[in-house]
Amino acid sequence: MFLVEDVGVHALKIASGDLTFTPLLTYAARTGIPLILSTGGATEIEVCEALAIINQRSGRNTSAFCDQVALLHCRSIYPCADIWTNLRVIQCFQKNMRVGAVGWSDHTVSTDLVPALAVAMGATVIEKHLCLEGDIMSVDASHSLSPRHFAAMVRTVRAVPCILGNGEKQPHRAELHDRLWARRSPTDWLRPTDEARAGRWA
Repeated sequence: MFLVEDVGVHALKIASGDLTFTPLLTYAARTGIPLILSTGGATEIEVCEALAIINQRSGRNTSAFCDQVALLHCRSIYPCADIWTNLRVIQCFQKNMRVGAVGWSDHTVSTDLVPALAVAMGATVIEKHLCLEGDIMSVDASHSLSPRHFAAMVRTVRAVPCILGNGEKQPHRAELHDRLWARRSPTDWLRPTDEARAGRWA
């Protein structure tokens, strides 16, 4: 209540541990502000049930409220090994869950591979823990990035859409020169090579 009524936040984050806590989901839904919902340790059925509670308690049209929910795949492992992330769940959420956005709550210490693959899978929201440089005492230090590493991660994920491109097979402008000099005419094979001409007159 403090965050909504006193601070006036523009969105609420529901932690993975509260995914099944109906009173909090109910209150959050009734605020009418956007929600970020983490799903660490949950089954697909539990995720669906949480979304159903949010939709029912929102007092809005179901499809309209879903547009204000960002659903984050998550592994509640601290830190999480890269090979345990199962990032294809992001695609599953996109296909099966009627929400406004799908993302990844990242507890790995990866600054490149895992966040980049999450974006490649379709994540449009990335949550990552951040700690001060050299901090080894904070409760989440084991799965947090320093500001320097966080900045590197941001540069990586911002590059992913450009690297993936638009999926349309057309020559890049940098390829146009190659198209002119590297391609052969369909009749080039009929022309005698220099070696053949030299042999003919030997």
